[in-house]
Amino acid sequence: MAKTTTKRRRKASAKKKTGAPLLSAERKREILGLLLMAVAALVGLALVTYDPADAEVARQFSLEAALHPGRTHAGNALGLVGAALAQALVAGFLGYTALLLCGLLMAWGYVTFRHKPTAYLPRRSVLILAGAFLIAAMIGWFGIALEQDLGAWSGAVGAGLAAWMRQVLGAVGSFVILLLLLLLTALVVFDRDVQPPVERLEAGFLALRTRLAEGWGRFRAHQAERRQARAERRRVLAEQRERDRTERDRRLDQERREAARAERRTAAKPAPRPAAEAPPPRPRAPVPPPPDALDEPPLNDHLRGDHEAAPPPAARPPAPPPRPAPAPADEPRDIALTVRERVEEEKADVLDHTEEAVDPTVPYAFPPVDLLDEPEDGEAGIDYDELEDNKQLLLEKLATYNIEIVDINAVVGPTVTLYELTPAPGVKISRITALEDDLAMALAARGIRMIAPIPGKSAIGVEIPNRHRELVRIRDVIGTAKFRDAQMELPMVLGKNIEGEVYLQDLTKMPHLLI
Repeated sequence: MAKTTTKRRRKASAKKKTGAPLLSAERKREILGLLLMAVAALVGLALVTYDPADAEVARQFSLEAALHPGRTHAGNALGLVGAALAQALVAGFLGYTALLLCGLLMAWGYVTFRHKPTAYLPRRSVLILAGAFLIAAMIGWFGIALEQDLGAWSGAVGAGLAAWMRQVLGAVGSFVILLLLLLLTALVVFDRDVQPPVERLEAGFLALRTRLAEGWGRFRAHQAERRQARAERRRVLAEQRERDRTERDRRLDQERREAARAERRTAAKPAPRPAAEAPPPRPRAPVPPPPDALDEPPLNDHLRGDHEAAPPPAARPPAPPPRPAPAPADEPRDIALTVRERVEEEKADVLDHTEEAVDPTVPYAFPPVDLLDEPEDGEAGIDYDELEDNKQLLLEKLATYNIEIVDINAVVGPTVTLYELTPAPGVKISRITALEDDLAMALAARGIRMIAPIPGKSAIGVEIPNRHRELVRIRDVIGTAKFRDAQMELPMVLGKNIEGEVYLQDLTKMPHLLI
């Protein structure tokens, strides 16, 4: 027991004689890391606050000038020392690209301070240093190509390297080589999977192309509508001119017929008879005297003498009734026409009207379309915002069930819009049709109908009712070229189909029509 105690005392006394170290290895490493980070921060501050006006002060900087600065001042944040460092690293070395070296020094200090392994730092440091030279050279290449002073960004080394490469490899060759070396350096430094970013970039490019194609399609459709509207206006003007010409011809024909009718009426009137040609009155038969008067002897025989006995007064014929005096020859006799003359005139009028109605020389003009109502300004048309919203909702809802759609198109009808979905290869149709109720709820629609697949197409159809239904007017369907040029005996318009086209049928070929 006494021996053990003695040994411990000897060891303690030996330690006191030898002496323990002042700082451990871990503490020294932490101090080194802090120093490296501080130097990186100060040098970076000097580079950021570089001022070309400090160039003269930086050239005259020396140890003696630092000990006795006098009234010399610099615009740099670190004063004379910062101006000298910035002049050396920015103007004389790599320009502002030297900040990468400060960042590299900061990384070394942080790793040293945190006691982390530094096995990967040497390789990364070499790659970052090479990248700094390549970036400076690329900036110098742009400075030479654009004829701009970019010396503060490329430095003397970057500008010189770019000029040498342009002289040796040419402008295009040097640019391609520098860009390739930069990309390779970035791939090795970051060592990440580059496929997802490339896929996102490709998806963005495809989306941009799709939007441009849709915008171009809408522009073409708008142009087609404008051309159709201009053609429709020209057609309406032509029809109006034709109607005016027909109306003018009809009016002229009417005037000619009126003149001919007046001539015939004047010729049909009989000439008035003169007074001398009035027919003589027809003599009336004598009335025999009564028998008593025959037996009675004459009373005035002594007055007659040798003359014949006068007839009795009753036997004398009565005087004829007076006739109206004939109208003068120069007065119109319309008010004195006989019944026969009036009948003849009415027959002539009926004959004139009949000839006018069946006149084959007068072309028949159909009633103009302008008599029908035009669409009102407030009536609903194609709502492109609704189409885009429904497309986005369909794609998002199907994407939640991992169903990929490679293409989607919309066929707009008056009341229903058909969305044609083209699924990606390997997607079963039954997976999409099973989501009919979910899609109807997501779209807040009154009900949808699926066509799986669409006949003649490798796509699935989803019919969704429009929020604002389009009113199909008779003028919209009758005024189309399809109805006007239809080769049918009796064309009948049934309306518009889901694609918005006019649907016609020949009524003469229908056995019956069930509504």
